[in-house]
Amino acid sequence: MACESARDSRSTGLIMFTQILFFRPAALATAHKHTQSILGMEAIIKSRVVGDAMPQCRSEFEAIFREKREKGAQLCCMVNGKVVVDLAGGRSAAEVFDFDRVARVYSNSKSVEALVIAMLEDRGLIKYSDSVGKLLGPDFAHLDALTVAGLMRHRGGSSCIDKKVSFEDARRIFASAAETKAWMRDSLARDFDPSRPTATTYHAITRGMFVAVIVHQLTGVEYYDFVKREILAKLGAVDFYLGDSPKDKQEPLEIAYDVKDHLWEYVLHKSGYVRWFHTPSAKAGKAAMEKHMWDWRSEGELDEIMAFITPSSVTHRSFNLLSKDRPLNAYWATALASTDGHSNARSMATIFNGASLLRSEQKTNCGARAARLLIYI
Repeated sequence: MACESARDSRSTGLIMFTQILFFRPAALATAHKHTQSILGMEAIIKSRVVGDAMPQCRSEFEAIFREKREKGAQLCCMVNGKVVVDLAGGRSAAEVFDFDRVARVYSNSKSVEALVIAMLEDRGLIKYSDSVGKLLGPDFAHLDALTVAGLMRHRGGSSCIDKKVSFEDARRIFASAAETKAWMRDSLARDFDPSRPTATTYHAITRGMFVAVIVHQLTGVEYYDFVKREILAKLGAVDFYLGDSPKDKQEPLEIAYDVKDHLWEYVLHKSGYVRWFHTPSAKAGKAAMEKHMWDWRSEGELDEIMAFITPSSVTHRSFNLLSKDRPLNAYWATALASTDGHSNARSMATIFNGASLLRSEQKTNCGARAARLLIYI
């Protein structure tokens, strides 16, 4: 799955675009249906907004299916608090990703992290110039020269994971800031170099661990509880879940792979990161790799592929957390703040559009502060 967010520089509105590659059928047929023949297939496009306020968005959305880039997707655009585009669609009726279905949003979860840190700064509890090492205590003295801003920009030198954890243990550990902190102390590489404070490595999984511990130390509240109380409760009907499974929600949609993307399924399987996904098609992926290796090399992807599957690489060590595959029925994953959020396009757009409502009375818009960091998700 890929998710993108972009801020409209003229307003507090956020545009949220969520794409889901494959999922089981869903049917919430309350919206208007627009059917269009695309490459011999009947693509289904649904809209909850009357008229096309942003026709170029709809055009690009339809192109996703016309060019067979995705099987199902949602698109929500909000400007100044108003929904101007709200689309859901799929290549066929069986593949429509309906409006209210949720899916794991992966690193879009980091956007919520950025907002939480901005709220703490807005309330005077933290400064972006504060030392992460001093916030976390003596066990993290090696990070005394790392600032909160540096952490949010992935400059913490702590992306690599030296000790793996089972999925069952991960569910328990990362729901508790105290257990998370102890696990980080014993399991994360210490690669931060004070002489190179701007050196950047993508903290795919670990940044949220730091944020969760910082939130708990400053507020006494677990990270997800803070998100529920200070963001979701104040914005109303918003779907964002982290490690829990609401009874009134269908199981979240899952990623699968299509055609050439079997290569990446194989790569992620070899890297260990695919342990978050269901039933990796390693055989199909290996065949795709053998058949199309030179195609991907010519497209400049071979270095990236090798980084994922080479055990000693920073990429492999940064994405490889679990010691064994996630159980097939563990739809709601763990409470890892960086990767395990579950939501939909309308809800994510609502969260960031509502950022201006979350600021304290005496401060300026924390949404603007958070937006400056969203490019680092």
